[in-house]
Amino acid sequence: MKITINEIPVSGIVLEETNQAQILDLERTDIKFCAPVYMKACVIRDQDKIQIELKVKTEMLIVCSRCLEENKAVVDKEINIIRSKESDAVIDLTQIAREEIILDYPARALCRADCRGLCPKCGRNLNVANCDCSQQDTFKRGIDIEL
Repeated sequence: MKITINEIPVSGIVLEETNQAQILDLERTDIKFCAPVYMKACVIRDQDKIQIELKVKTEMLIVCSRCLEENKAVVDKEINIIRSKESDAVIDLTQIAREEIILDYPARALCRADCRGLCPKCGRNLNVANCDCSQQDTFKRGIDIEL
């Protein structure tokens, strides 16, 4: 969704667009999108500036970094942009929306704050059930030091 500044009418313009996440290069190995990216822009041109209200909506599946379960996350953002008329001949709102979605990616995704993760010995999801592995065997470091 690109806007040419000189083509914006004085009354403003409303643009809508839907793109697949693959086209916007948003997917990663731990983040998949389960809905298209919807964008709506309301653009108003004043004497010396351009005001843009950009709404971005989508849904993504994020893999928990502890238990490896997928969890749905909703992106629903409103971005307000003010540009001077001379700053750009063309404004690429798709790129701005892409960057805003990427800024919402978690640094370390968790399904919940108290996620117990996987047993390092048998691989069972400890959020679902406890395993029969001995905690001593699981966390033994293999080096005994005598003083």
